[in-house]
Amino acid sequence: MGTNEKTPAVDWNAWKPGWSEAGQTLQEIGLAKILEDYGITIPGVSATTLTQIGPVLADGIAQGVSTGEVGRKNREFVGGDRQLALTIAETVTARAMESTSHATYARNGVKQLDWLAGGPNECDDCADNAANSPYAIDDFPTLPFHPNCACASAAHCESARRP
Repeated sequence: MGTNEKTPAVDWNAWKPGWSEAGQTLQEIGLAKILEDYGITIPGVSATTLTQIGPVLADGIAQGVSTGEVGRKNREFVGGDRQLALTIAETVTARAMESTSHATYARNGVKQLDWLAGGPNECDDCADNAANSPYAIDDFPTLPFHPNCACASAAHCESARRP
C-alpha cells in the first residue's frame, strides 16, 4: 500500500478463532508423522494414542478451541494424566501453528525471521535464540523448542529492531 492509502478495516464482529489451514495440515500429515519428522517422542504415548489424539488436536486448531479444552478431550487417551494431555495440546498446537506460519512466510517471500522469546517457560536456549535473531528463514530453529515453549517467530523487519 502507498503511504496515503488506508489499511482496510477489519470486521472484528465477523472474526472467528481458529486456523483451518494449520488444522488441515496436521490432519493430512498426521501427528505421528509430524513428531517423527522432528525427532520427537513422547514417553509413554503409543502410536495408537497419537492416532487417537491427532484428529482432536487438528479439529481444535481449526476451530480455535482452547488448548485446555483440547487437553480435556485428549485426557482419556493418555491414561487420565491431565498435565500430559495439556502439555501435548499446547506443544502440538504451537508446532502446527509455527509450521504453517513458516510456510506462509516462505510463500510470501520473507527472507528472515526473528525469534520472539517469552513466557513463563523461557529457558536459556530460547533467550539465546532470540539474541541471535534474525535468522535466514531456512536456518530458523524449530519451534516450539521444548514442551510448553511460549516462543514464536515473526517476519524480520529491520526498522522494528531496537538499537
